[in-house]
Amino acid sequence: MDDEGSDRFRYTKPYREVAAYLNTVKLLVSQGRYKISEREDKNLPFMRIYNLLGNRRRCAEMICSLEPEDFLHAVPSRMDGNEGQELFVFCRKHALYKIMANHPEEIWVYYKFDVIGDTFTVVVSFHEAQYEPTFLFR
Repeated sequence: MDDEGSDRFRYTKPYREVAAYLNTVKLLVSQGRYKISEREDKNLPFMRIYNLLGNRRRCAEMICSLEPEDFLHAVPSRMDGNEGQELFVFCRKHALYKIMANHPEEIWVYYKFDVIGDTFTVVVSFHEAQYEPTFLFR
């Protein structure tokens, strides 16, 4: 379950910290040092529906289009062995084509990142947002 609907574990970050974190994410992604989590609950179905599965270039473009103003909040990692790690959550509207569609849909895409030792990032969440986003810096 994602934290999109729960305020219980969300917290804010200063703009400067968000910008630095996002710069790290973008650098790692542009260098190919990232992995999108293959979650069958949300990520993979989203990527199949919008023809993104296997299209690392397009996924990287979407991630690298993020700005600090797209930041929603940070959450603690819930993965065993990853306690204390902070995950940063962003949301941005993209024009995406469903398979076999002639026209794109404008949808909010939800991103959650886990940067590991400033050398690799895991895109924990990469799917359509389930809730209307509330931005910290807008």
